[in-house]
Amino acid sequence: METAGLIGRLRDLFGVDRAVGFSLFNRAWGFVTGPVTIYLITRYFSPDLQGYHYTFSSFLLLQSMLELGFGVVLTQFISHEWSKLRHDTDGAISGDSKALARLNSLVRLGLKWYLAVAVLFLFVVGGCGLLFFGTQQTTVPEYNIAWGILCVMVSLSIFGMAFRSFLEGSNQVGFVQSMSFAGAIVSTVAGWTAIYFGAGIYSICVMVGTSAVFNVVSMLPRCRPFLRLRVSQNDVQLGSISWLEEFWPQQWRIGLSWLSGFLMFQAFVPVMFYFHGPVAAGKLGASMRLYDIVNSVGLSWANAIGPTMGILGARKDYAGLRDLVRRTLKRSFVATSVAALSMWAIMRTLNAYGVPQADRFTDMVSITLLLITAVVMQLSHVETIAIRFQKIEPFMSIAVVSAVLVLLSNVFLGSRYGVMGFVGGFASTMAFILVPVIHRIYGREITRFQDSATS
Repeated sequence: METAGLIGRLRDLFGVDRAVGFSLFNRAWGFVTGPVTIYLITRYFSPDLQGYHYTFSSFLLLQSMLELGFGVVLTQFISHEWSKLRHDTDGAISGDSKALARLNSLVRLGLKWYLAVAVLFLFVVGGCGLLFFGTQQTTVPEYNIAWGILCVMVSLSIFGMAFRSFLEGSNQVGFVQSMSFAGAIVSTVAGWTAIYFGAGIYSICVMVGTSAVFNVVSMLPRCRPFLRLRVSQNDVQLGSISWLEEFWPQQWRIGLSWLSGFLMFQAFVPVMFYFHGPVAAGKLGASMRLYDIVNSVGLSWANAIGPTMGILGARKDYAGLRDLVRRTLKRSFVATSVAALSMWAIMRTLNAYGVPQADRFTDMVSITLLLITAVVMQLSHVETIAIRFQKIEPFMSIAVVSAVLVLLSNVFLGSRYGVMGFVGGFASTMAFILVPVIHRIYGREITRFQDSATS
């Protein structure tokens, strides 16, 4: 009994429910296996192949540009409707007729959107990637074939993102995170096996393809109630969602913010690839992977409580929302600080003992700057999620300005000064411009919500 009570108190202290728990397992898995994956890449890949691997990974995130933030908006809209709905004992969805009709409209819209995005990614991003890699003399036909296969796998995973939005919006984040955790285990083991047995550039195809198939298959049974909604014709017309009038005003802002995010966080490697070749791009890609690992640890709490933030907003409980943000920030800061120190200690040890794999990363100064930036960024992550789940997007302007500044530093500083040009411009823009401005916007918006609720 005492042990159970202690576990309960720790769970309450750290805010670890089922959703956060599996999200943490997922992040912990990435935290533990990320360095192993990096080791295998530096051990079994040539420097050129390492550069292509990380450049492929960066280009895959262009799916955010095509999606235009639709998934975020869809999850937000579903979470607001779900405050009036529920699952019956037989699994069917019931509740307020108008909310049910709007949910039905949201599901149909989501399926159509993601099918279109999947097709566009296959042909647009796939074609652009072939043109980009064709500019490098080191590109061989095998790399182009692998790129084509990879785009097909990513297109499948894009369509599966609709299922994720349905479940997360209906507050089934715990299940989604548990399946993501299981999928991460399966895909990582498959990727490691492929690397070890000499699959080379095709290893990333194995990893992404395994994850895509697993996620679609595991989430489909839970999504069947959404695909079989029973709504009368009159209610269908009553609850019809206008994408242009309701979605687009918020979506284009989030989409532009996400495109800005790609330019801020993922353009490093392709730009380095263009100016300095695949070997230098591979080193920067490995170091950026350390940043991603630390950053993902803090995002566990923020992503898991997003739908709860939407529900609190729908109930106009802004005091509760503000308290949830504060608690989430503390946990994210602690978790990322521990993760950053761990990554720094590992890299410092590798360099001190002259381990050959240490040469596949950038220098310790740039790695330190990246890890510090990952910790600082948690403030903006939590605060933007809290405000966006109120179905508004006030961060577009600062995201665009920051993206332009980072891109300019990549081109002008990165092309001339290499790694320190890239990392120095990025860290300065995040710490001194993006994070402070986002914090100010958050304070303004949350105060406005509270004032409107009491007036």
